[in-house]
Order: sequence, then structure tokens, then C-alpha cells
Amino acid sequence: MCSWWTNIAFALHSSPKESRQTISKQELPKQRKKRIVNEILSSTCATDIPLLMDSTELSSSWHGIFKVYNTTSITIEIKLNEVRALLDTGAICSVSFNYKSQPHIFLTTVKTSKLIDDDLVELELFIPDAIENAGRRALFRVPVLQGLGVTASISIETDMCLDAEIKDINADGARVCLSPDDFAKVQIGDEVVIALSLHDVTLKRATNIRHTDTRNHAIGLHFLLTSDEREEEALRAIVREAEAFYMRRVQRLD
Repeated sequence: MCSWWTNIAFALHSSPKESRQTISKQELPKQRKKRIVNEILSSTCATDIPLLMDSTELSSSWHGIFKVYNTTSITIEIKLNEVRALLDTGAICSVSFNYKSQPHIFLTTVKTSKLIDDDLVELELFIPDAIENAGRRALFRVPVLQGLGVTASISIETDMCLDAEIKDINADGARVCLSPDDFAKVQIGDEVVIALSLHDVTLKRATNIRHTDTRNHAIGLHFLLTSDEREEEALRAIVREAEAFYMRRVQRLD
């Protein structure tokens, strides 16, 4: 009897503590994501891995290499080309690179930039919150957060306009979600027109459907070529706003 009561008392006393220890040993998703980011950037900077840095605002890209890593920022060097620029503090950029034979990409902002040679710029970038896998640069699209206020619709015929919720976008395409009923009206290969509106910027762009996802009734749209510079500028403006809003939310820059 004494042994039985002793076991019960021990169990009641030790279980909460053991439970707390188990929870403390479990890595939270945010902590795991941060650890992976730090591991990747520490490795890329230690070995001067090549990179491609892209500025949506300037519609330009530069090749470079990773140089220095610390807990709050990374330093990279980029080689200037026909576009010569020192990016301002807070400028948004994306960095793509190969790591362990897999393409990766992340969004971040510039901390400082300076010219260190006639065609060489050193940039200090803030550590990103996440690094994503990407099949190629064009596949990476910036998430369009709800608070941004973009309205979207697609037209599959001249007399049929479907409301849509835009999920992500870049210069090559976008992903939108439809209602279940409207999703049943489209299929891969269809040519549709997407209409986007953000503040005083409006865009209508011909696209074709490259993929569909029955899990969330989403369709992937590829922008067809256009010679209309006004369309291109409107698209660039929306992408810039989406990137800026995303960075302010994710990195709490505001």
C-alpha cells in the first residue's frame, strides 16, 4: 500500500515537470525556420557561394557572392553591369543561389551599400525571416497579404467575369483562388484575362492557366507577352507594393 501511494505521489509530482521539459525540447516552427536560415547563410558566406541579386524597383539583376555573416546581417558583393546603382537603405531585393545542389531564394532589405571598386558594390543585408526552395527564379512569387488591398478578377469569356483572391505575384505570373463553382469553369491551358486593382493602379493582362490545385481551388497564371509599356509599369508597381507590404509585415519594418 505504501509503495502504491508513493508511486502515485511521484507521478503527480513529476509529470508536469517532465511535460514542461518535453515541450521545451521541442523546436517551434519559427525557431526551426530561423535556425535553418542561419545555418544556410553561415555556410554560404563561409564559402563565398555565387548569387544573383534582383531589384524589382529597378527591374535589374546583378551577379555576386556571399561574403560575411553575423547574427543580424549578411554582407555580399555584386558586380555592376549596364545598370549602376547604390541601393538605398530599406530597398527591397531578392537573392537567389544554389545550396547543396538546390536553388534557393529569399527576400530581404538593404542595410547599407557602398562602392568598393569601379564596378563592385558591397551591400549589407538584413537577415531574412525565411529562405525558400525555388525551381528557378521565375517561380518565386511574393505573397500578396490580405491587408494590401488588391482586388482581382478573371475573365474567361467576354461576358463571364469571376471574382478571385490573389495569393502571390511576380513579373511572370500570379496565383489566385476561386470559389468552388468558378474553379469548375476553368482548366489548364485556358487563356484568361486577369484584372488587378491597387489604390490608383489598375491592370488588365492576358494570361494562360499553367496549373490548377483542387485542394484550395487555386490556379496558376502565366502573363503573356505584351508590347504595352503601361501594362508593364502597372505590373511592376503592384509587385513593388506587394513586396514592400510583405517585408514590412514579416520583418516588422514599420
